[in-house]
Amino acid sequence: MNNTPRNLTQSLEEQGKAQPTGRSWLEGEITADTWQFKEYLEGQYSSRLRLTWQPTFDVSDSVANINWELWKTFAKQFCAEVLDGKQGLIRTSSAKGYVQNIKSVCQFLCFARQCPNVKAVEASDILAYEEHIRERGVSLSHATSLLIAVHSLFKDKKEGMLGLSFDPYPIQRRIKTVAKSISRKDGHTPTLEPEIGLNIIDCALREIKNGQEVVADYEKYLELKAKTKRTLAAKHFRQQFGIKVSELIRKVDILYGAALVVVLSLSAMRKHEASQITYTYAKSLVEGERETLTGRVYKTAGTSVGLETNRGVVPEVIQAIELIIRITEPMRRESDHKLLLLRTLSYNSVSRGQANPALSTTSLYALLDKFTDVYCPADVRLRPHMFRRFFSMMWAWRFETGDLSYLSQLLFHNGYEFTKAYTEDEDVWRFMPEELRNLTYSIFEDALIGKQRLVGNFSKAITKYMRMLQSKVTIVEPKHASRFAELLVERLGYFVVPANDGYCFMSSSRGRRAKCSTNGIGPDYSNRSEHLCAGCPNFGVPSNRERTWEARLRAHEIASKTAYSDDMKSASQKGINTARKILIQFKAQNEN
Repeated sequence: MNNTPRNLTQSLEEQGKAQPTGRSWLEGEITADTWQFKEYLEGQYSSRLRLTWQPTFDVSDSVANINWELWKTFAKQFCAEVLDGKQGLIRTSSAKGYVQNIKSVCQFLCFARQCPNVKAVEASDILAYEEHIRERGVSLSHATSLLIAVHSLFKDKKEGMLGLSFDPYPIQRRIKTVAKSISRKDGHTPTLEPEIGLNIIDCALREIKNGQEVVADYEKYLELKAKTKRTLAAKHFRQQFGIKVSELIRKVDILYGAALVVVLSLSAMRKHEASQITYTYAKSLVEGERETLTGRVYKTAGTSVGLETNRGVVPEVIQAIELIIRITEPMRRESDHKLLLLRTLSYNSVSRGQANPALSTTSLYALLDKFTDVYCPADVRLRPHMFRRFFSMMWAWRFETGDLSYLSQLLFHNGYEFTKAYTEDEDVWRFMPEELRNLTYSIFEDALIGKQRLVGNFSKAITKYMRMLQSKVTIVEPKHASRFAELLVERLGYFVVPANDGYCFMSSSRGRRAKCSTNGIGPDYSNRSEHLCAGCPNFGVPSNRERTWEARLRAHEIASKTAYSDDMKSASQKGINTARKILIQFKAQNEN
């Protein structure tokens, strides 16, 4: 019994033999029952990029087992066709995720619904799969990815390929809506409270400052270990220095964890970006030959090879990197590995059968846990993304009550270079942190329902959006405004940068209109001034900032009367005119 079309089987065999190594995403042939996806991150373990086509369902039923061979042949061919069309545009980890989801769909249809092939699948089978997802209690993001795989069986089939005979998710039945109804709400990495986050950074910096002696003892122990047996080295070390080796290793791990905390928290790097820092670049940064820390980001790069990133760094980050170099140097000598973040030689050595010396995610978490056990509250578990969220939260929070100068001091910056690297990026909205996104949602929602009125040049745009919203609904309620705000943020790329005197309403297209721009591409927030902001089409002042502008007017009036130089008087008069302009708009708004 074989329901597989002859041309499908033949095509699969020919493709597998003809292109065993020609794919950027797969090692070996597609006919194999184990797929090994190609490495895209230096130092990752090959097991993380391996997928077996053995089903996870019960295969005791002989008919279902035969059908699975047919489904498996189809799924391999389908995935190969789709991914071959995306070569160079998709990371191999994403490719594995796609294949894994296609396999999940196919084996459910084969074993749970007993469909002989994909052409026999009906709408009721898709509904049953959705119920299966609901019973598993998966997250919203995972449910969405599974439904996208289902839709792919219809949407991505090419001419001559098999696939679903109907569209399971037409316009009136959107994937996002269905996924929300069958999944649990996504959790996210907790955000560190400002007090806890700053205290953790402070503790990490103190640990690094006092860590030179620990590293020196560690190097002495490794020298002894190289000359004699490990057990004897530990004994001699304790006799000579009065400390157990186990305690020394614990201190080294805590110190390594502290260095990671400083690098991640003061650079806002992603975990995988930091993992791609090379020893050569790190060493040249420490030796003063470079001024930026170079990593490689994949998540938003839009290419399988990633995008090189360069970040300005402060002395504290350089000190942390110098410490990491010293801690990992013994492993680097033994393995000749080019990455910065390696495991320590004391508990993992290439010579003891560990082929990959790179610091894995599990090992990185373990180092952070060691640091956490000493310096963090019992309910806090540090993870790399928490530091990005903390950095972003502090950025938004500080802008609400202060300025870039204070933010730079708060984050140990010696100047605006690093801060500007974030605010000047024309694609900054793509990296928008959740706190800033939520802030943007709430400001737009309040403005659209008239809860918070804005003056300034951007008020014209808000008025336009309010009219668009009112044309769609008779009564503008928060739920309508919220959906409209979501459209502005997610589709148009809007984000709001709060400052003490008002808000900058930005998007990838509006950045070119910024009055504070120094390059004609995007804003330069360090170049902000009340005069530039008042004339900027991206600037809006909420009603609770009226007193700020009244205080500015009084200050400029005093300065104008007491100043001796003509330049000071001219600047004060310009400030008076600007403040009066904003206050006149407030007055007109209040009268209306």
